[in-house]
Amino acid sequence: AVTPPDAAYTAGSTCGKADGIVPEALRPVTAKLLWQTAPNLIGEVSLGEEGRIRFTTADPFVEGNAVVAACDADGAILWSWHLWLTSADLEGSLHRYALPYEGLGAAAVMDRNLGALAAAWLGADNVSSYGMFYQWGRKDPFIGPNTYQGSEGSGASMYSGSGSRVYLKMSESSAETGTMEYAIRNPLVFITGVADTDNDWLWSGRSDQLWSADDNVADKSVNDPCPYGWRVAPSGAFDNLAIVGTPAVGDEAKYGWTLTDGNAESFFIGAGRRRYDNGKILNIYNPLPKVRSDAMEAQPWEGLYWTTAVSRTQAAALHFWFEKLDTSAGIENSVPYARANGLQVRCVKQQGR
Repeated sequence: AVTPPDAAYTAGSTCGKADGIVPEALRPVTAKLLWQTAPNLIGEVSLGEEGRIRFTTADPFVEGNAVVAACDADGAILWSWHLWLTSADLEGSLHRYALPYEGLGAAAVMDRNLGALAAAWLGADNVSSYGMFYQWGRKDPFIGPNTYQGSEGSGASMYSGSGSRVYLKMSESSAETGTMEYAIRNPLVFITGVADTDNDWLWSGRSDQLWSADDNVADKSVNDPCPYGWRVAPSGAFDNLAIVGTPAVGDEAKYGWTLTDGNAESFFIGAGRRRYDNGKILNIYNPLPKVRSDAMEAQPWEGLYWTTAVSRTQAAALHFWFEKLDTSAGIENSVPYARANGLQVRCVKQQGR
């Protein structure tokens, strides 16, 4: 996370390696801005000492999201970094949810989604509560929607350093595209799943350790997208959460629920997902009832949040929803979803950091 005041910043260690030591063939030569959520959000981007990227922010400081990359002599991306520009006090506004793991006490959970610019819903014309979307096991973010109210909403605008539009690309998983190397070199490509991969974005060599360990809150992998000192939530952080209040007529306009473990409370936006098969943003709840017309009435929104847990060939997520037809709601944890889905992330404090 990048916070004000306006200044020059540096991002990351060389090519994402923990020790900063990489073979000469991988040593970056240039740096560039890949996208930003507003023109002029990020100023000059350059490569500094020890392969670290140097950049400036707008003056006055403007909140938003961006991605910068280190490149080789041919311009190919070696590693990229998500810049989350926020003035929020993430440390001071966290919530503590009890963890089921013996001796670990509570998980210190952020009060907003990774990449979100607000912790609460601010109305249908303000999408600040949305964060970024992530495919399970990938480190790079995918832009959220341009409106809360789209059944299959288009993504919000992204801009280059010159102010021109930048667009997300889709590529079906294959032996060429469904690799970690391809994912690292192509952070603007959403890799859609296919039946042959059980709708994982990885074509082969599935790994359950791409993100941090589910039973060790001190652990953090190099692919974990959360800021320094934070990590993707373990499944236990969402255990025993319940919806605050009784669902009522008009709740479809809230686009989310306040959730509690009986102690702490936090608002979770009904952000939906980017679909595993086409990358489109879908934030409607589809209960698949017997009568199709009933389904169309019952679909205001649903929330889906990745955890670090896996479920055979799929990964586990927190899922909650509101059904307008009968004014009902529900919440489930550790629900299996295909890993090529792009879901929201709520970071927790890494123990020892």
